Amino acid sequence: MDHSNMDDVAGLAKSDTDRRKINALMDYAEITGDVVPDPYYDGRFDEAFGLIWDSCSAIIDREHESV
Repeated sequence: MDHSNMDDVAGLAKSDTDRRKINALMDYAEITGDVVPDPYYDGRFDEAFGLIWDSCSAIIDREHESV
């Protein structure tokens, strides 16, 4: 989600503790970037998929390390 979406979600949070749980997917990526581009507008589906895959893989790896 982009920063506008994150702001909307943060507005729904009930507390600062909940707001601190909100992160951009790219916060977890090993590839540097701000947000996943929206391929609907620019056709960069392969790039978006790669960034999502990288970020989700990093989340899974991190969870396995903490178990």
